[in-house]
Amino acid sequence: MNRQEIIAVVLLFAALMGWMFYFGQPTVPEPAEPGMEEAVVEYPAVRPELLEADDDIDVPDEVAAAAPVDPVAELPPEQIWRLGNDLLEVNVSSRGGAVTRVVLSEFYNMPDQQGGAVEFDFSDAAALAITDWPQFGDKAHFSLVEHDLSGGRLLLERNSGAVTLRRELILNGYSIALHDVFHNNSTGTVALAQHGIKLGYMPSIQSGAGGMGAINYLSADSQPVAAGRKTRHYSKRVASLFGASSGFMNCGAVNPAGLPLDISHNVDEPVRWVSAKNKFFAQVLRPEEPGRGYRVNARRADDQQVFFVEQVGALIKMDAAALAAGEELAREYLYYVGPKEYSRLRAFPDNLANVMEFGFFGPLCRLLLPALNFFYSLVRNFGVAIILLTIVVRVIFWPVTRKSTESMKKMAEIQPEVQKLREKYKKDPQQMNQAVMLLYRERGVNPLAGCLPMVIQIPVFIALFTVLRSAVELRFAPFLWISDLSEPEGLLEGMIPLAGSLNILPLFMTATMVWQQKLTPTAGDPQQQKMMMIMPVVMLFIFYNMPSALVLYWSTSQCLSIAQLLLQQRKQKAAGKA
Repeated sequence: MNRQEIIAVVLLFAALMGWMFYFGQPTVPEPAEPGMEEAVVEYPAVRPELLEADDDIDVPDEVAAAAPVDPVAELPPEQIWRLGNDLLEVNVSSRGGAVTRVVLSEFYNMPDQQGGAVEFDFSDAAALAITDWPQFGDKAHFSLVEHDLSGGRLLLERNSGAVTLRRELILNGYSIALHDVFHNNSTGTVALAQHGIKLGYMPSIQSGAGGMGAINYLSADSQPVAAGRKTRHYSKRVASLFGASSGFMNCGAVNPAGLPLDISHNVDEPVRWVSAKNKFFAQVLRPEEPGRGYRVNARRADDQQVFFVEQVGALIKMDAAALAAGEELAREYLYYVGPKEYSRLRAFPDNLANVMEFGFFGPLCRLLLPALNFFYSLVRNFGVAIILLTIVVRVIFWPVTRKSTESMKKMAEIQPEVQKLREKYKKDPQQMNQAVMLLYRERGVNPLAGCLPMVIQIPVFIALFTVLRSAVELRFAPFLWISDLSEPEGLLEGMIPLAGSLNILPLFMTATMVWQQKLTPTAGDPQQQKMMMIMPVVMLFIFYNMPSALVLYWSTSQCLSIAQLLLQQRKQKAAGKA
């Protein structure tokens, strides 16, 4: 590894550390637009009466009063209806007409379809339940009107006196189409209360071995209606809602003493959709008409020693309305609960695929992930697909790499002259640099060309890292001895001092770096030589607990560089003999 490669590796290290620091640090929430409230506060007091409405709703004086209803009094026994298809099994409760359980039939808790299918228990905070309106909340009883369980359709009804709510749920793939129709049964005008439709609490999830799997990827998202407003991601801010500003990825060495177990973050800003997600799965709620605001809920583990956010939820607020006698109001929602598959999510409107949280390198991520899936469709193994993707990336960068190789060769040829200039002007560093740069210009050498191939791969490296931490396709994807490419190998877990477990691939990657150093012509002062020896160790430290897929990509790239250098040396020897 020469001086230029050292510069490139240092730049890679700085970029990676800076990106990870930014990703792991809580940030100050983006300021809301003027007139919008955003604060870590509890939701406003529940409205107990149907007549209460927002000030901007024009409610006539002759509004009919609804008879008080106690939703808990004489509550009938709970009934559970099951909707299902090849992908999803959903339990719908008569209490609130809401979803209390979801089973993802194609995803398992352990590799080799062990540990049962992935299941979300929403029984303590049912998804799609109405909040802040007790007459139709999660304690209110809904009666069955029609059902087609095999066809994934359910029609429920709740009569609370002045207002009847008919709720229809239609299951389609990983989505539920929710239709709420409010009917005014009275002879006067009735005001519908402002209310919320909520998502279930999303639990944290780990897969594979330790390392990166221990990081908590819980987050909530919202998509503002205002033009030009970006999707809000709370991945860096969930911990900060608790005041745990020093937490890393919503967990870490934060003293939990005195922190609440539950917290709410209330935002009054029109939104298209809200989501609650973990590393591989997401819930998304999108009303047909924009919501007037949203709320993020978070729960931390009841642990007095370690701070850890274990669940996150959200709800979307819907405006109050006034219904004339006999009038109906229909509201429709799309509820998605399933894997974070970009190919599936991008089919939905309003940038719903932004739950993938690709970030700044989104355009590159949206190229890499489909390319990876394409190669997988050919070879049916993600490890081989990553190798093929690496080869394609190297081919794309081949013109730049070839010029870099030629520049490095020229640099090696003029090193004796550079060394003479350094000896000549060793007492005048400024004059020495000017003389060296003049020599470079005369010989047509670009001293930075050698590091260019590695520098331009930094965006690819970070984009691939981003893809690996959010793409469910790589969950439990095996390759040779590796059981999960989205995680470190984790061999002999708990048996390796300091490291915790054995990861073979990073050791192989380090060996390829050392080999490449020996093959690459070196020049420079002794300090640079020492730097060359340290860099493989530094890179081993960085990569040791990275996802195996990322280490596989970098190792393959190193092997291709070694093959290129060996081929170049063979051609030089053949030319010398000729």
